[in-house]
Amino acid sequence: MKLGKTMGKHHMFSLLLMVLLLLLSCTVSAWADDTIKIIVNGSEVNADAVPYLKNDRTMVPIRFITEPLGAVLSWQPGENGAGGKASLTLDGKTVDLVIGSKEGMVNGQVVVMDVAAEIVQGRTFVPLRFAGENLGATVNWDGAAKEVTVIYQKPTTDVALSSKKIMGFYYDYYSLDDITGDAADFSDVIHFGYLLKADGTVREKDNFAGDKFAAEGKQLAERKGMKTQMLVTAFDRTISDAVLGDEALRTNTINSIVQFVKEEDFDGVNLDYEVVSVSMRDNFTAFVRDLKAALPRDVVLSLSLRCRTYDSQTWLDGYDYAGLAKYADQCIVMMYDQHYNGGEAGPIAGIDWMETSIKYLSQYIPKEKFIVGIGAYGRYWPENGKGSAIFIQPAFDLAKEQGVEVLCDEASGVPHFDYESPDKGKVSVWFEDAVSIGQKMDLVKKYDLAGVAVWRMGRVPSDVWAAINSLTK
Repeated sequence: MKLGKTMGKHHMFSLLLMVLLLLLSCTVSAWADDTIKIIVNGSEVNADAVPYLKNDRTMVPIRFITEPLGAVLSWQPGENGAGGKASLTLDGKTVDLVIGSKEGMVNGQVVVMDVAAEIVQGRTFVPLRFAGENLGATVNWDGAAKEVTVIYQKPTTDVALSSKKIMGFYYDYYSLDDITGDAADFSDVIHFGYLLKADGTVREKDNFAGDKFAAEGKQLAERKGMKTQMLVTAFDRTISDAVLGDEALRTNTINSIVQFVKEEDFDGVNLDYEVVSVSMRDNFTAFVRDLKAALPRDVVLSLSLRCRTYDSQTWLDGYDYAGLAKYADQCIVMMYDQHYNGGEAGPIAGIDWMETSIKYLSQYIPKEKFIVGIGAYGRYWPENGKGSAIFIQPAFDLAKEQGVEVLCDEASGVPHFDYESPDKGKVSVWFEDAVSIGQKMDLVKKYDLAGVAVWRMGRVPSDVWAAINSLTK
């Protein structure tokens, strides 16, 4: 009887063990089939402890926070070996998590979480979004792909834009004069030298071989302490839509840009995508997010964005200004061409129009990232024919040649004049000068924005540069 009872107990134990092993096997299999991928700053983070979902929150081993982001971990054990408190510190921010408690602390302030940190199989698991975002990272969840993307950029004086920026767009050999001389207190020079191709790659523009920026301007700018950015244009809607709509082609673009940045040692990248369709809105934001994650941490990502003043401008819905500003370091709003070649005559950027736009877009773009694009030129509109651009000094010369007075429009603060042409009929000319540009600098100061970007370097009178330099005085 005793022998039978003993065998029965062993049989029972073996049966229980088999059940437990089966359950464990099923659990591991379920985890393997439902693996959550964690991407931090463009690189996948792997570990022997598998992330999991709890109440729709991604729980990760605490080292997923400390190692890839560079956070410092300190651990305070609980009484009798139970519980405990983990403290994460990163660049002046501290997050405290108590095992088993939904109350955490962020820089000394109590914050209630959806889920508590917990210990599973001897590992400390924490809610990724809560810990990551409160340490200054951006956390995004893709449910379909079961993928979490974490982006963290270490604060630096350049990215934080602690002082007013004066940036200039380098367009042609005339622009070199403004680097050679003392035109402006440039913080950054943005090289208009690259374009998006249909296969998703980025190529040098056709005139690149004779481009004096590539030959000598970049080196001179660097010697003068100016940061250099490569500008990538996408002006063809067919191409930009096709590339943005294809994940593989977007990857080609990112790889091409990163390669140029590393080979040419650029300090930043500027994207000038001016025809983003509404249907590509989310794709464009995702592209900017992924590009930022792929770039080296110290490389600035700036965007040249079309100016918007009202909700009713639905043709600009392709730009998620708030979403883009979340990932970009600098948002250059191109506040010019209020009136353009094919439209009616008027200021290219009235001060009233600019202020309306600043108020509107400040809802979406933080002021420390908001850079005002300034147009240092003008346009003229003939009664018979289409409008065209004109530089500032030639506009003054034309008024003198025609013997007409240059007037100032009170509402816009922009100078203008009209004259009669034998073959073109009435010609209206509107252009910027030192006074109108100075008013725009005052507007940037009034709203405490990050700075200005001047379109474009070259052929800008010295008194206009003096007005622009007043921004940093």
